[in-house]
Amino acid sequence: MHSKKNDVRTISVRQIEKNTDLLLGTPAKDIAKYEKVVMAFGNVAPAVVAADGGMYRLVDGQARLEACARMGTNEIPAVVAQTDGAAEEMKLSLLLSASREQGSPLGEGALIEKLVNGYGETLPRLSELTGRSKSWLSKRQSMSRNLSAAVKEMVTHGTVCARSAEEVSKLPQEEQAVFAANIANEGLCKEDVCRLVRLYRSPGATLELCREIIASPSNALAGLAKAAATRKAHRGAQGAEGRLRSAANFAMNLLDGLAKILCGYDDAALGAEMDALLELHKKLAVISALVHARIETCLSPGKQGDVKND
Repeated sequence: MHSKKNDVRTISVRQIEKNTDLLLGTPAKDIAKYEKVVMAFGNVAPAVVAADGGMYRLVDGQARLEACARMGTNEIPAVVAQTDGAAEEMKLSLLLSASREQGSPLGEGALIEKLVNGYGETLPRLSELTGRSKSWLSKRQSMSRNLSAAVKEMVTHGTVCARSAEEVSKLPQEEQAVFAANIANEGLCKEDVCRLVRLYRSPGATLELCREIIASPSNALAGLAKAAATRKAHRGAQGAEGRLRSAANFAMNLLDGLAKILCGYDDAALGAEMDALLELHKKLAVISALVHARIETCLSPGKQGDVKND
C-alpha cells in the first residue's frame, strides 16, 4: 500500500477549527490530563489536522487542543495529514480513535518503581504531577515489583488482563504462574480472581485449601459459593426468633454504651443536647410500651398456665 507523505509543523491554535464530532466524546478529565502535560513539559503531544486553505480542520487531538487554549499556549505541534476530502478525514478520525493506545499498567508500574527507587522521586510528588492518587500509584508500583516474570509475559501477550494480574501479584511469586495459567484457561473474571486471592490470604486458609485455589480455581470458587449458601440457609433457618434475639442483644449493647456516655456527661453538657435526649426519651418510651404489651400478650392468664405446666 502506498504511504502518503504527511507534513509536521507548528501551527497557531487559532488556525485550527474545533471538530464538533470530537467534542462530543471529549471528557473534561482528558483535557485536565493534557493541561498537566503542557504545564510540566510544554507541547509534546501533537494534534492531527487536515489543511483547508489558510486554516486547518482538527482530525485528532481535541483534548490536547483545548488544553493548550486553556493554558494560554498559542501554538501546537501538528501532523498535517494528506487526505482526499471530508470523508477520508472522518475515516482517519475514527481509525485513530479506535486504535488509540491506553497506558499499560505494567509499564506505568515499572516507570513509578524506577522513578522512586532510582531517581529519588516520591509518590506524593508523582501524585501531584499525574493527578493520580498515591494509592493508585502504589498499586501500580507493587504490581510491577511483585509480579513474576512469567505472569508479566502473560499480561503482555493478553493471556491475563492487567486487572487480574494486580490480584495475582498479591500471591507468592512461586505460585503465580500456575494460578494465572489456570484462571486464564478457566475464563475467570477479575472479581472471581479477587475473591480467590482474598481467600488464599485469609488467616483461616488451610494448606489444602491454598493448594486447591492454585491448582483448581473453579473448584475452590464452587466450594466458596457452597459455603456461602450454607451460611445463608442457616441464617434463614433461625427464622424470626433468631432475628429478634439478635436485634434485642444489639439494642441492649447500644443502651449499655449509651448509659456509660450519659453517666460521663455533666449537667451543662447534657443541657446542650437536651433536644436529642428528649427525642431519645420519647422513642424509648414507645419501645418500652411495645415490649411490655407483647410480653403481657404472651403471658396472659391462659398462657401463663401453659408456661407453668411446662
